[in-house]
Amino acid sequence: MGSKPIRIAQMMTDMNFGGVEMVVMNYYRNIDRTKVQFDFFALEGSTIPQKEEIESLGGRVFVVPKYTHLKKYEKEIQRLFKENNYKIVHSH
Repeated sequence: MGSKPIRIAQMMTDMNFGGVEMVVMNYYRNIDRTKVQFDFFALEGSTIPQKEEIESLGGRVFVVPKYTHLKKYEKEIQRLFKENNYKIVHSH
Protein backbone atom coordinates (compact mmCIF):
# COMPACT_ATOMS: atom_id res chain seq x y z
CA MET A 1 0.00 0.00 0.00
CA GLY A 2 1.08 3.59 -0.54
CA SER A 3 3.03 3.12 -3.76
CA LYS A 4 3.20 6.23 -5.87
CA PRO A 5 1.55 6.31 -9.29
CA ILE A 6 3.78 6.22 -12.35
CA ARG A 7 4.03 9.67 -13.91
CA ILE A 8 3.75 10.02 -17.66
CA ALA A 9 5.02 13.15 -19.39
CA GLN A 10 2.38 14.29 -21.89
CA MET A 11 4.24 16.46 -24.39
CA MET A 12 1.65 18.83 -25.79
CA THR A 13 2.33 21.72 -28.10
CA ASP A 14 0.01 24.72 -27.80
CA MET A 15 -2.38 23.57 -25.12
CA ASN A 16 -5.68 25.28 -25.80
CA PHE A 17 -9.09 23.80 -26.70
CA GLY A 18 -7.98 21.52 -29.54
CA GLY A 19 -8.98 17.95 -30.35
CA VAL A 20 -5.79 16.31 -29.04
CA GLU A 21 -6.17 18.12 -25.73
CA MET A 22 -9.78 16.95 -25.44
CA VAL A 23 -8.88 13.31 -26.16
CA VAL A 24 -5.99 13.26 -23.68
CA MET A 25 -8.13 14.93 -21.03
CA ASN A 26 -10.88 12.33 -21.55
CA TYR A 27 -8.31 9.58 -20.97
CA TYR A 28 -6.97 11.41 -17.93
CA ARG A 29 -10.41 11.82 -16.36
CA ASN A 30 -11.10 8.10 -16.70
CA ILE A 31 -7.82 6.36 -15.82
CA ASP A 32 -7.03 4.99 -12.38
CA ARG A 33 -5.04 7.98 -11.14
CA THR A 34 -3.88 6.04 -8.08
CA LYS A 35 -1.75 4.02 -10.53
CA VAL A 36 -1.06 6.50 -13.35
CA GLN A 37 -0.67 10.28 -13.32
CA PHE A 38 -0.07 12.66 -16.20
CA ASP A 39 2.19 15.68 -16.22
CA PHE A 40 1.46 18.04 -19.09
CA PHE A 41 4.14 20.00 -20.92
CA ALA A 42 2.74 23.01 -22.80
CA LEU A 43 4.52 25.61 -24.87
CA GLU A 44 4.71 29.24 -23.74
CA GLY A 45 1.69 31.19 -24.95
CA SER A 46 -0.73 28.29 -24.45
CA THR A 47 -3.96 29.28 -22.73
CA ILE A 48 -4.10 25.96 -20.82
CA PRO A 49 -7.81 26.12 -19.98
CA GLN A 50 -7.53 22.64 -18.41
CA LYS A 51 -4.86 23.66 -15.85
CA GLU A 52 -7.15 23.88 -12.82
CA GLU A 53 -8.81 20.54 -13.62
CA ILE A 54 -5.45 18.83 -14.24
CA GLU A 55 -4.11 20.01 -10.90
CA SER A 56 -7.33 19.00 -9.09
CA LEU A 57 -6.86 15.47 -10.50
CA GLY A 58 -3.27 15.29 -9.21
CA GLY A 59 -1.47 16.20 -12.43
CA ARG A 60 1.03 18.96 -13.00
CA VAL A 61 1.43 21.47 -15.80
CA PHE A 62 4.84 22.69 -16.92
CA VAL A 63 5.11 25.61 -19.34
CA VAL A 64 8.26 25.39 -21.46
CA PRO A 65 9.81 27.71 -24.06
CA LYS A 66 8.64 27.47 -27.66
CA TYR A 67 10.67 25.47 -30.19
CA THR A 68 11.75 28.75 -31.77
CA HIS A 69 13.98 29.06 -28.69
CA LEU A 70 15.36 25.55 -29.13
CA LYS A 71 18.30 25.78 -26.72
CA LYS A 72 16.07 27.13 -23.94
CA TYR A 73 13.43 24.48 -24.75
CA GLU A 74 15.96 21.63 -24.64
CA LYS A 75 17.56 22.89 -21.42
CA GLU A 76 14.20 23.17 -19.64
CA ILE A 77 12.94 19.79 -20.88
CA GLN A 78 16.18 18.10 -19.80
CA ARG A 79 15.98 19.71 -16.38
CA LEU A 80 12.36 18.67 -15.85
CA PHE A 81 12.93 15.13 -17.13
CA LYS A 82 15.92 14.68 -14.82
CA GLU A 83 14.06 16.19 -11.86
CA ASN A 84 10.98 13.98 -12.36
CA ASN A 85 12.61 10.79 -13.67
CA TYR A 86 9.90 9.96 -16.23
CA LYS A 87 9.74 6.35 -17.39
CA ILE A 88 7.16 7.12 -20.11
CA VAL A 89 6.95 10.11 -22.44
CA HIS A 90 4.00 10.52 -24.78
CA SER A 91 4.46 13.13 -27.48
CA HIS A 92 1.63 14.66 -29.47
